[in-house]
Amino acid sequence: MKRITAAAAGFVLALTASAQIEEPKTGISRPKVTETGRMGVIWNAYEDRLANQTDHDFEQGDFPKIIQLLKVQTDLDRQGYERWTDLIWMLGNVEEYASQIATARQFRNYNLTNPEAWYPEAEIYFIKRAFAKVIPIMEEAIKLKGTIHPNSFRILANSWTRLGFKSEAIRVWELMLKRYPNDERARVQLDRLKKG
Repeated sequence: MKRITAAAAGFVLALTASAQIEEPKTGISRPKVTETGRMGVIWNAYEDRLANQTDHDFEQGDFPKIIQLLKVQTDLDRQGYERWTDLIWMLGNVEEYASQIATARQFRNYNLTNPEAWYPEAEIYFIKRAFAKVIPIMEEAIKLKGTIHPNSFRILANSWTRLGFKSEAIRVWELMLKRYPNDERARVQLDRLKKG
């Protein structure tokens, strides 16, 4: 197991050293490899190998090993939502809650202009019923430019509701319906709050 991890780390370092790494304006280091040519073939083989290894380890219940592999992958791609949320979920799965929150916060900090990167941390608090912690995160997230998933509005509105701030919840549902006018679930929630 140590040999596989060491080999994967060595391969990653060799790959990163040989690839033309371009620093994005955000300061986040991310390897830029083309999908064609020799480097593309190597990168795709690396990605496939890690995916197969992760699937195998999951079937075997080797969650600590999966977490280590996901940490390597998130170090290489600090913007990859799927990898980061997999890592965050796995940390919660093994009840490493402090690391789970720290990882979600780190992902958000790496991607401050992406509203989707704010969601994982808020979702952890929402699941743990820490609604007061959800609100400042999601209030900032919905102000950002870009596509904001309806669930961001939902957990924010529901957090306001559960804390007893009906007018704030109404405001958030109305904001959501401006962006997603055909969302019937949001309309039902808004009508229920306005009537009750």
